[in-house]
Amino acid sequence: MFRIMNDFEEAPDNYISYINEYFNEDNFIIFSGADDVNYLIVETFFLPPANGIGMDYNFYNQNFEFIGALDVIVQGQSLQVEDESIFYNKEGYEDYQIRSRIDNDKIYNLYQKDCLDDYIEERIYTINNNRLEYEVINTYQVFEVAGAC
Repeated sequence: MFRIMNDFEEAPDNYISYINEYFNEDNFIIFSGADDVNYLIVETFFLPPANGIGMDYNFYNQNFEFIGALDVIVQGQSLQVEDESIFYNKEGYEDYQIRSRIDNDKIYNLYQKDCLDDYIEERIYTINNNRLEYEVINTYQVFEVAGAC
């Protein structure tokens, strides 16, 4: 499902090739909600303000209405935390701090409200009645944030 994306320093020369490579059927995930309704997750890439890449999950209901988003990777912003093992491992993304993963009907996410927060929350998200709902299962101290915010 995950592919390594080039670290773009310039806009791609051919946007059609870019779209074909980074936005295709591999980016669409059908996710079962707590309400027994299927939702669509679209995995998208973006270019953060500082050099690097980002990837997030965008959530849509059955009417294709946007209901929320979660960061997966924000490369260009690195967190120094008390326990580096909190970041989720993904094959091919060993050098990135993976902040989200899908496991059956749950989404595990490391959430930091903004760069000034001195902690990051580990949350478990579900979707119920067109809403992302979460439970905080742990918090971790953030010692330093490097990169753009």
